[in-house]
Amino acid sequence: MYQIRFAILIALRISSASYVFCQGEYQDPQRIIGRQLEPLIKARYGQEYEVGHNVFDYLIANSRNDKITDPYGTLRGCVLFSAFKLDESDSMIIGMYRNGSIVWDNFPGSKAHGTNNVLYSSDVNDDGEVDILIPEFDRFLMTREGSGISYLWIISWNGSRGKFINDIHNITGKSTVVTVDDVFDLFDTDGDGVMEIRGLISDVWQKYFPNLNSTTLPNITYGWNGSLYGFWPNVTQVPEDEPLPANRFHATVSCRVEKSNNNFNYLYTVGNHPASKQKIEWIGIEGIEDPSGHYAPSPWTSGTSVIGGRRFSVEFEKARSMIKPGQTLSGFITQSVALPTIAKYYLQGYSGTVCCNTQEQARHNILTNSVRGCTLGTRDTLITFGTLEWCDTLTSYTTQSRSLGWITTQATADKYLAYFNSAQSSLQQSNVASARTTLQQILNSVNVDSSSTLSSEAYALLRYNTEYLLTTLPAAPPAPVSVLALLDTLVAQKHRALAAGWMGDGGFVKELDNHLENAKKHLVKLDSSKCREEVEKVQEKLKKEYEKTLDDTKKNKPRDKRFVTAEAWSLLTPTLEQIIALLPKKK
Repeated sequence: MYQIRFAILIALRISSASYVFCQGEYQDPQRIIGRQLEPLIKARYGQEYEVGHNVFDYLIANSRNDKITDPYGTLRGCVLFSAFKLDESDSMIIGMYRNGSIVWDNFPGSKAHGTNNVLYSSDVNDDGEVDILIPEFDRFLMTREGSGISYLWIISWNGSRGKFINDIHNITGKSTVVTVDDVFDLFDTDGDGVMEIRGLISDVWQKYFPNLNSTTLPNITYGWNGSLYGFWPNVTQVPEDEPLPANRFHATVSCRVEKSNNNFNYLYTVGNHPASKQKIEWIGIEGIEDPSGHYAPSPWTSGTSVIGGRRFSVEFEKARSMIKPGQTLSGFITQSVALPTIAKYYLQGYSGTVCCNTQEQARHNILTNSVRGCTLGTRDTLITFGTLEWCDTLTSYTTQSRSLGWITTQATADKYLAYFNSAQSSLQQSNVASARTTLQQILNSVNVDSSSTLSSEAYALLRYNTEYLLTTLPAAPPAPVSVLALLDTLVAQKHRALAAGWMGDGGFVKELDNHLENAKKHLVKLDSSKCREEVEKVQEKLKKEYEKTLDDTKKNKPRDKRFVTAEAWSLLTPTLEQIIALLPKKK
């Protein structure tokens, strides 16, 4: 089969020496490494060998799309070299050079030529060793249409030795993992962490590779059989646009909400578990679609999601910035006037393919092929609730927060449920003052519990929605608030008069204190008329003792132990009259 192609292909011999050296020219511009390698190669294999090399430190630092990586640190300081004889096209020796020495090679070589361009380096078969993928483009043989075949060689490298893990044809000695013009893609068909390799066999080449009878030609998928990559019967053949599993990972999503003026800033952090099989490349969060600000850490972008709400995503070309297993990334921000509510999140992992030709296909793929959970999103501002419905909503938020683990103890959840039930009961009885007191207690409690039993999500839900509920309640009448302050002032003035000797005695003052305490209690219950009655009793008793004290003074009689002088009367009367004027008379 492989011999037939020689009869119908045009041989276009191109200088292999110039091809081999092309990589090293920009990775090693001063040819420092090249000058070290050449004498070692020639001394080891013969003076007729030429050398090309790849400097991994350079390749990793300048890799686009995260194609060339060093997952286990075993490529640090390594230089992959190729050596061959100019007059023998199939005499390629591949090896690794490090710290001035050749640490491994495949001498006497393989039937390859021009294998010097590293396409990928990663652990493609998930076995704990880095794999180096090198395409060999057959530059001697091309079709009249200008395309040629590339053979993929895969080296598994453990830091001290390498081995080829691609299937090799028993006659030609070439890799059986082939494609047109270096068109190789890596993806994970079933999400098991072992990558598949997809090539392209165009029509003009298919008859020369009849064993590659893929059902998805011109696309052809090669897989791992436990020892080698090749075209095996049990490998799923994947069409170009077929969605692959994008949910082979475990993730955490947390949200913190901060208020700035009239806006809420939703600050999201996304983590990928170390045992995950995929990187995270797409984040969708339900919520309203509004023109408010949305920000993402560069080079991630933000936009409207096909499932509604917002999405944060990163393009394939910038795959290095995807959230890798074991990594956590923050800086995903939504600014909105909308209150926080419980919303779903949808995360998709990187599978290596681009799928979905229509928006509906993309929407279905996200809803069914993602990692899902709950976080905070923006509430629809067009839906309005009454005060009692808000209490129901806050009760629901409390129950859901407990089930989601955002409230960590049942005792804490029960406390807030009791608060909201109490506030709702007060509102049903039109006791706005009592409801306000309860809601303020909730705000005090969430600030204390946020450091222990409330997550950032539960804190934001309860705090900001309770604050909003308070703004919807009717304003409290101004009189009770000012009367309460005046009552406290009157108590203080009375005790000052006692200390100055303007009043007597302690029992009399205590009697007046009891009336004023009763007045406060009636005021809290919004019973203003009874409050007035108690204050008027104080006024009457003060007036009675003041007039008696004046009469005794005129008659030169000794003072009774209960007395009120002119100084005390002048101090207390204005406050008394102000309080009585603010309170309604009994009907």
